[in-house]
Parts: sequence; structure tokens; C-alpha cells
Amino acid sequence: MTNSPDMMPPQPEPLRILVVDDHVAIRRGIRQLISGRSEWAICGEASDGVDAIEKARALRPNLVLMDISMPRMDGLEATRQIRRQLPDCEVLIISQNDPAIVRQQAKQVGASGCVAKMDLARFGRSGGSPDQLRQPELLEV
Repeated sequence: MTNSPDMMPPQPEPLRILVVDDHVAIRRGIRQLISGRSEWAICGEASDGVDAIEKARALRPNLVLMDISMPRMDGLEATRQIRRQLPDCEVLIISQNDPAIVRQQAKQVGASGCVAKMDLARFGRSGGSPDQLRQPELLEV
């Protein structure tokens, strides 16, 4: 008996990710980490908080990877607004700032968690799964 395409179990939908950072190089690096992974898909990019809110409304991602320090509107206020307007959308703060401060800020604005940018890069290279993005030891909120 051969497995025809009609007999294969359906593949789960990939986790749709919106990447928000004011540095093109960071967005490009995250895109490279995620590309080629069938369980993750970049649905869009934004360079500041205002753009992040607009794109989150339009694209309806499952997860937003959000930098904090950006022009026009910082990532904390953008996170607060996205979580209020799209409660099913999770936001993961990515930052190079002091982890103790970022954890507190992330909790205050309703983020699912936070991770240092260097840890995110290591996580992506190690072949982590989307579910691991929600694990407490990684998120530290």
C-alpha cells in the first residue's frame, strides 16, 4: 500500500509571526533563523510600534516578536495595545536591555514573556519548536 497525498495526515498550520524591530539587520537575522522551518512563518515585519499595531490588525499573527526601544511608539505601548485589541495574539518581548527590568515591563503590559536577543538567536539555531517559545525557563516572566 502506498501513501498517496490524499492519504497523508494534514499538516498543522505554521505559527504566524510578526517581527517588530527598528533595525533591519535584526529583522533580517530573525527571518533567517525562521526561514525553512515549516512550523514557523513570518507573516510580516514592522519597524516601530505604530506600524506593529497596524500590521498586527491586518495580518492577525499568532505571535509578535517585539523590540522595546523604537521610534514613534515603543514596543511596550505597542504590546499593551495589541494585547487589548487582539487578545489571542501573543507577544514575546525581545530585548538587549537588563533582563530583570524587561521581565517586569513585559509582565506589566501583558506580554507572554521576554527573551534576550542573543538567546533568541541561540534558540533558533538549536532547532527549537514553537511550543518552546512559551516555556517559562525561556520566557522568564
